[in-house]
Amino acid sequence: MFKKSFTIVIIQIIGALLGFLTLYLVASDMEPEVYSLVGVYNVVNSIMLTFSDLGIETTMMREALYWIENGEGQKVKEYTTEALISRFIGFAFLLPFIIGYLYYINKTKYHNAYGWLMVIFIIGSIITSLNDAMSLVVRSQGGYVFSQAAKTVNNYMFKFCGIILYFLKGANWYLVFCSFSSIPLLFIFFLKLRKKLIFSKIKINKIFKKIYAARYLWLKTNLDFFKTNVDGILVSALFPSSIMGSYTIFRSLDGMLRLFIDGFFDVLSQNLVRYKGNIEELLRQEKIIKLARNLIMVCLTIGTFTFTLMPEIFINILGMNNYPYISQMITCVGIVGIVYLTGKYEVNMLALFAGSKINFVMGIYIFGISVISYLGLFISTSVYVVLCQKVIVYLFTSIISIFVFNKNKIDYYSNIYR
Repeated sequence: MFKKSFTIVIIQIIGALLGFLTLYLVASDMEPEVYSLVGVYNVVNSIMLTFSDLGIETTMMREALYWIENGEGQKVKEYTTEALISRFIGFAFLLPFIIGYLYYINKTKYHNAYGWLMVIFIIGSIITSLNDAMSLVVRSQGGYVFSQAAKTVNNYMFKFCGIILYFLKGANWYLVFCSFSSIPLLFIFFLKLRKKLIFSKIKINKIFKKIYAARYLWLKTNLDFFKTNVDGILVSALFPSSIMGSYTIFRSLDGMLRLFIDGFFDVLSQNLVRYKGNIEELLRQEKIIKLARNLIMVCLTIGTFTFTLMPEIFINILGMNNYPYISQMITCVGIVGIVYLTGKYEVNMLALFAGSKINFVMGIYIFGISVISYLGLFISTSVYVVLCQKVIVYLFTSIISIFVFNKNKIDYYSNIYR
């Protein structure tokens, strides 16, 4: 299993290097106000990805390997097909809200100059959401390397092509290309899953029943949106477009780091589903995974500390001096990454092994902390408040997860929860 994980790490490193190159070449050349449009697209993507997921893929992440081990292949096919159909149900509910948000942003921030681009953003986010659904389904059945490799090649290789298009045709063409760059991935995942799609045997009423049965899973995902993504909406609404541009870089770097962490640890955690009920093996795997986590935390701490000693040198090299607060934001990326890693194993184990209701209750606690931390913006509309909020929320997420998991660890390892 570690062989697969290290393969994914190599893929992630290549992807991260290409991602940094894209960020360096495009963000350093664009004006912050123009680059803020990338942030708007990311906000739309995050809304569509989060709220169109109605729990069927999450159920598969928790159970599919267990079903396969026990010869329930037909159930896997059924859930695979229903996962895709459920996304379209989510799209129908989300579109009015997304259209309203984009109308407001286009009117207040860009003086109605990008209405056509906002429509493209919506189409691109729908394609990305379908890719996310299929990626989760593939991963749930053990296709970790395939899923990550396909996403890395598509997301970064094609965006690298977008860099060339940017310098040839300008920012608008680049934004359009990025919005549609996940289309090839859509075909790749469809070809991978085509033999497991059984649309003729699916009934809509059964899908709604499964959505209801998975309510604690998707409700927790929705609550987690306030922890991970509401900051993007608030920044786009409360701050000028120049700061939106800087914050887009922050979220890009934060996303790259967490994607790297997830790409390694989520693979290891997902594989443990096959050992449900085998306490001895799970405890053995836990020690190995935590050792790897600690080593990465040390490396990240050293990197963050080095940057804080001489931020101006790094900012000059990146050519991002015209982005306000960028050094503080990059430092915050490192701090958030360290805090995120602290409770990463426990967060994953609770998501995969604890009961769905327990995860939902934890989601409520984190949601409450997120809302309280955002109240600081009503006292002071400051970038520092937003950055502190990110650190606080991830810190409490790790602390709560570590406490809950360690209190009931043997119980989670021993029993099979739905």
